[in-house]
Amino acid sequence: MATGDDALTYLAARITAEPSEHGAQFVGARRYRAVLISRSRWTQQTTWRWSGQEDGFAVVVLPDGVAARLRVSATDGATTSPFLLHDGIDELVRWNGPGSCTMVWLPRRALTDLAGTDIELPRVLSEGLLARGLRALLGTLSASAPPEAGTVSAYLLERLLIEHVWGLVLESAGMPRTAYRRGSLYERAHALIRLNAADAHYGVASLVHDMAISERHLQRLFAEHGATPRGALRRARVDVASSMLGNPDYDVLSLDQIARSAGFADGGSMRSAFLREGMPTPRRSRAARRNPGEPATVQVAPDHGAVIERPGG
Repeated sequence: MATGDDALTYLAARITAEPSEHGAQFVGARRYRAVLISRSRWTQQTTWRWSGQEDGFAVVVLPDGVAARLRVSATDGATTSPFLLHDGIDELVRWNGPGSCTMVWLPRRALTDLAGTDIELPRVLSEGLLARGLRALLGTLSASAPPEAGTVSAYLLERLLIEHVWGLVLESAGMPRTAYRRGSLYERAHALIRLNAADAHYGVASLVHDMAISERHLQRLFAEHGATPRGALRRARVDVASSMLGNPDYDVLSLDQIARSAGFADGGSMRSAFLREGMPTPRRSRAARRNPGEPATVQVAPDHGAVIERPGG
């Protein structure tokens, strides 16, 4: 695994081994945009102190094998299952013998954004299918060359890691797949749309299935708010694409590549969606960021959602 000195400096300050115990060290770190993966190993019993700084991080710790047993808060017993540390808590982790672990660091807001609200995060996570899948994914990533910054691979791997951790949190909290947030059905629908927007195959039928309600009920639910499920999906994909277009790291990607990464079939359908949302075309949006003085005006005609763009397109 590649080593990044800046990342290791931060990690060393974030988790510290007690001075009386030795042999713990960070051995490598790799970054996938906002997500950081690190590896640690130790040669004897050791204790970590997690300082609950308000820096917005949540960290999944995955022990490797029986040797990497831990004790959380001294009262929760020893476990070899993954566990979660995050800002706002102070924790003492006692490893019972020599071993190693992999850690996935991600912004806590990435989890609350998926939930749509602040959530109570479980401490010890389930050692089930999702945990085994996460271990396998991390093993594959550590054995592979990292993607170049700004590529679609880096973006998609970041999303994959965040959503995999989110699924593990839901599974561990005993929450059903549709319970992405507490609140109304309309709010749940929007949470599911945000979660699946980049999947081009996710449509109204998929949303109906995940919500466990009829399509008529779903349409009526959105109509009460002056919206449609199809329009909400389009808007969510436009938001993903707009975020990528606004980030210079993705200037190496073509508009078609950005379109597919945001859940559109191609660049043409992305362009149409931008215009339907009253926004400049993707090409002009990117050009406006590169040249802030260049105007980009869009007018949405009232008849049947037809769009007229000025100037150019």
